[in-house]
Amino acid sequence: MNTTPKAPVQSELGATSDALRVLVAEDNTVNQTFISHVLTQLGISYRFANDGLAAVQAVEEEKFDLVFMDMHMPNMGGLEACRVILSKPQHKNLPIIGLSADSVADSQDACMSAGMREYLSKPFKRGDIEAMLARMKFKVSPIPMQNFDHDKELLKTTLDMIAAEIPVLLTNIETSIQQAQWSEAKRALHTAKGHCNLVGEHDFAGFLQHMENLIVQGLEPGLQHMEHLRSNLKTLQYRLCLLGQ
Repeated sequence: MNTTPKAPVQSELGATSDALRVLVAEDNTVNQTFISHVLTQLGISYRFANDGLAAVQAVEEEKFDLVFMDMHMPNMGGLEACRVILSKPQHKNLPIIGLSADSVADSQDACMSAGMREYLSKPFKRGDIEAMLARMKFKVSPIPMQNFDHDKELLKTTLDMIAAEIPVLLTNIETSIQQAQWSEAKRALHTAKGHCNLVGEHDFAGFLQHMENLIVQGLEPGLQHMEHLRSNLKTLQYRLCLLGQ
């Protein structure tokens, strides 16, 4: 029988970032390249639509957390596509962000009138996207691309490997704690922490370090710790799978 005392729970537990899926409706390949580069750096999964009609179709095919919508595209412009998407009950709360190189005041008014939540004026920078995501309360964890020598293929391979290992690590942690095999639990937590730091999930890595420290102190992580561990590892796995697509 395990008689190790239960650890008290912190008021705040470090969590993973949101597993965001973003639709980018943009017909210009140069802009597509820039946006894809920024979103990859921010650890955000994305899909492109080359015009408004493709954007309308895309939101019917999969769930998105956010849409970047260029105002001027062939076949159907961004304003019309926005109105069509938001007119459907299942998409009425989907945040759509307008993109345009036109006069800021006129474009912003048009975007807001169409139901868009925010507006970014081209050319924009990574910081503009980060600030917009923060205003919308999305939690993101930028990926330290230097850890992967700025190689997207190496990044993808690593993300796939970590995503595949997460269920194994979770099982090892749970089993080891249940059986009071503290050295094994500490080893699995340490491995998971290293993976998180590698991909920029520093807040959640801090939580894993906290769990390690509890074990070193002779305290058993409690029920809330374990529930937080499970839910966040599952979110992380889902996010990494999206990014590896």
